[in-house]
This record gives sequence, structure tokens and C-alpha cells, in this order.
Amino acid sequence: MTQPHPPGWYPDPHRRELQRYWDGEQWTDRTAPRGTSPKEPDFSPADADAKKRGTRRALIIAGVIAVVVLVVIAVGAVVNQRDQQKADRAEASKSSESVQFSIERESRARDAASSSAARAAEAAQARAAYESRRRATMLDKSSYTAVSAREWAQIAKDPTSARNKRIVVYGRVTQFDAGTGSDVMRVSVGGEPGDWYDYDTNTMVFSGDPGVLDDVVKDDLVTMWVQVEGEFSYDTQIGGSTTAPKLTAFIVEVTGSSG
Repeated sequence: MTQPHPPGWYPDPHRRELQRYWDGEQWTDRTAPRGTSPKEPDFSPADADAKKRGTRRALIIAGVIAVVVLVVIAVGAVVNQRDQQKADRAEASKSSESVQFSIERESRARDAASSSAARAAEAAQARAAYESRRRATMLDKSSYTAVSAREWAQIAKDPTSARNKRIVVYGRVTQFDAGTGSDVMRVSVGGEPGDWYDYDTNTMVFSGDPGVLDDVVKDDLVTMWVQVEGEFSYDTQIGGSTTAPKLTAFIVEVTGSSG
């Protein structure tokens, strides 16, 4: 343990040309030129009292500073606690709002999905009702119009302009095999009933209702209730291609055979 220096004159720690008196505890304000031998200073009781008062004052000041520091720390802690509580409440409120928003969003999504499903169901019902009415119409012979040979010739010349017309035609089945498929046949068609050789318009006839062509075979003479669909182009067996009127048959009656 370092022993304190005894009272005496020592080189001034701040001014090299001076020496300063050390009273055994601290530097005093008594100085002398360096290199001289000044006398030991006399200390009066007043000096001792002043020193004591200075020490007490320093202790009081230190105590006050300590108290102020503690108060500042305590106030800061309280403020920080309040700020933290406020932040926690804000976070809780934000979290609650987020949960509420999520619930509302999910509810809206469910409502939208339910509404969409309802609309889809209504649309499906509407389509089914339309198809039912349409099929009933297409299977009603009275909804078709009889045409003359001339009127049929005009339709066959420009079937696109006659699209969606429902007419009654007659014909002879010229091809109905694996090459055409089970729901398409090639028919020589005329606008009026007659001998099979009077039917001279090559026409592609498609099935418009399940089973409508089940009883039909090649060389049959048929009466057909059809809707005009426009034109149809296909490759021929000799390597070329041709375009013919396209009809959709909803009712077909076999009246005889040319075979």
C-alpha cells in the first residue's frame, strides 16, 4: 500500500518554475520559487476550520449530486416504464386491430366465395334451363320450315348466310362409316321429297341429339329436321378437299333405302 507523502515543499505539478506546499493530504495555494528554501507555513485554527468546512462542503455537494442523479434515474425509469406501457398498449391495440381486420377479411372472402358459388349455381341452372328449352324446341317438328327445291338450292349455294335456319330436307346417305365417325354422315340432299337420284347436293350432317343417328346406315333414304350451320371443308379420299353445306340434325326418320 502506497504511503502518503509527508507535509512539505515539492515541485509544483503544473508549473516547473515553482514549488508548492503539500499539507499531507492535498496541494495548498502556497507557492515559492523553485530552488529556494521557504519556511514551513503556519496553519491557524481558522485554516483547519476552513479545511474542514471545505471537506464538509465537498461532501454535501457530492451528496446533493448523488441525490440528483438518483432522482434523475428514478424519473427516467418512471418515464421509460410509462413509455413502455404506452407502447405495449399501442402494440396490443394494433394487434387487436390486425386480428379484427383478418377476421373481417376472412368473412368478406367467405361471403365473396359464397356469392360466387351462388352466381355459378344460378348460371348453371340458367344454362340447363336454356338447353332444356332449346332441346324441346329442336325436337318439335313444328318449329321447322319446309323449303322448296329452289329455296334449298339457294341455301346450299351460300349456307353461311342461312345459318341458324331450321328447315326440313330429304336425302340419301352416301357415307356413314369409320371414316366419318358415329355422329357425322355424308348425305346427298334435296329440298323436296322425290326419287333418290333427285337428291344431288353433297352435304355434311352432324348429330344434334344423342342417338339421333343410331338407326341410320349408308344408302338409307331419310327425312331430316335440321339447323343450317354454315360450311364445312374436309379432305376427300382422292387426296383433294371440298366444301359442303353443314347441317345439324335433331330429328331423322328413315323412309326407305336405295340399296
